[in-house]
Parts: sequence; C-alpha cells; structure tokens
Amino acid sequence: KMEPGRLEVIKTFNTQGGIDELTNRFLQQSHRKRTHQLYNRRWSLWTSWCKKQQLAINNLQYELKNILKLLVQQQYYSYQYLNVIRSSVGSIFKIVHKDKPPLAQHPLILEFFVAKKRSEVILPKKQQLETWDLDILLQYMVKDYSNNDILSLPQLQEKAILLLCIAMMWRPRSDIGTLQARDIEFSYINEGSSTTQIVTGMTLHIRQPKEKASQK
Repeated sequence: KMEPGRLEVIKTFNTQGGIDELTNRFLQQSHRKRTHQLYNRRWSLWTSWCKKQQLAINNLQYELKNILKLLVQQQYYSYQYLNVIRSSVGSIFKIVHKDKPPLAQHPLILEFFVAKKRSEVILPKKQQLETWDLDILLQYMVKDYSNNDILSLPQLQEKAILLLCIAMMWRPRSDIGTLQARDIEFSYINEGSSTTQIVTGMTLHIRQPKEKASQK
C-alpha cells in the first residue's frame, strides 16, 4: 500500500478541520519550493523507517522515543540534515497533534541537537584559514600617519579607526571583524572620476543585529 505524501497528509487533516482547498494551497506558500522538496524527502525517510521496524510503527503517532531512535541512527549525518528530518516530521505533527508540544521545543529533542553539535568536528573553510598581512597597512600608516603633530583632525580620526580595527578585528565576537565589503556603501562627489572623485559619506548595513538588541 502506497503511503500518502507529506503534503497530502497535511491537506487531509486541514480539510477535516474545515479548511478549504484554496486556503490549503495558499498555506503551502509558507515554505519555499526547495524547502517543501527537502521536507517531503525526509518525511518519506521517516515513513519508510517506521515500516521497516520489527513492529511496524504508525508514522503519525506522536511517540518521541521513535523519533529520537531514528535521529540517533542517523547521527553521523550533518546537523542540517538531521534538523530537516525533525522539521519535516514536526510539520506534520503540529497539525495532527495540535494538543502536543512542537517537536522543536521538546527537551529531549533539544538535548539531542546540543549533543550533536558538540560531537561535530567542523573543518574550517578556505577563507577562514586565510590571513591578511598587516604589514601592508602598518607601512601605509608609518608613511602617512606617523607624526600626530602635523595631522589634521580628519587624519587623526582615520588613524584612530585604523588602529582600532587592527586591535579588534581578530576577536571572534568583534563587530568590526564581521564587516564585509558588501556591508559598506560609500557616497561620492564626481563618482567614477579618477582625479576628482571625493568620498562624502558612508552607509553601514547591519545584517544581523545583536541578540540582546533584537529581543527588546
């Protein structure tokens, strides 16, 4: 017997709850097509795993020990892969078992993913291994900013910023260290001119606000 797919299960239970076809289709847009594809595949994995157990398991049954057993059996896959399994099963259970806590919030599920994260050895990416030669910047500063007595106020400000960046950018939680060229947008007079272009201002885009600030 062919098991119904994930979206079919969602549609069936939503319909039983009085949700019409048009609303069902609209609600599906809450996830991207790619996300639906990933969730559908992991739901098929869960369904297949349930059927292969010595005593077949109802894949719609909210039984945490079974989900944990599957996750532990799959523990050598990536954190992201396992999280998609959890999200896929959770996307069904939140509709079928409205009176139960979401899988993502269950203490045992949270504990599993903490254990998974601690057990992973993540190899650094190429760009994380690359270093930048500070000597280039230091030589520039010695050449143009060495004598404070003859520097203008803007030049002193520039020197202070450069020294601050050198001192702070290497720190793991440094805001300066997370800056990228794409986050900075300059404004100019005579933009594009090789001789008369002058910087008049700068816009700094913050992509990920500080955690505490975002919780206020």
